[in-house]
Amino acid sequence: MAYRVMIGEKSPVVRNWLESTFPHQEFILQFFGDGQQLKQAIEASPPDVVLCRISLPGQDGYQLAEWFKEENLGSKTGLILLKGPFEEIEEEKAASLAVDKLIELPLASQELLNLVQEVIDSRHLPENLPEEPEEVREEMIPTVELGEEVKQILRAEILEMERELEKRLGSKLKIELARWLESRLSRTKNQ
Repeated sequence: MAYRVMIGEKSPVVRNWLESTFPHQEFILQFFGDGQQLKQAIEASPPDVVLCRISLPGQDGYQLAEWFKEENLGSKTGLILLKGPFEEIEEEKAASLAVDKLIELPLASQELLNLVQEVIDSRHLPENLPEEPEEVREEMIPTVELGEEVKQILRAEILEMERELEKRLGSKLKIELARWLESRLSRTKNQ
């Protein structure tokens, strides 16, 4: 299952860069050049994360962040605001924003991908895994006969959960591997 990312960005250059940054097999991107259209799309079907330019026609990033806060959307959907090199941050508005990240462009593709993955993971992965019960006695486990149809449904659900867990762990490992390689390369260059 790919992660859904809605992007409020009017620049074709930045849109192309974003399309090339996110692997198509892991992310489904939807672009909006107008903040009002972006807001309507989020209301209709909230994505995993929203990337929004601070200055966007219709409704800017500040207004979208205020709406996120009012509607309490941040618990399920991440919000990352993008600031261009020539855009000014309005300090009063920025201080009260309910956003996960405020990113200044330009930014390395891998760094953006890592930040987006962190925001998504913070909403999808539990802080820690539940502990196994110390002892499970057989008399505590009820015996229920399951029909073949129910068994097939359970098998399909278990397989889907295994795939999802494998995908999430794989993306975390990719991020950690990229960080390790990056630090290794910088050490090599410094020597």
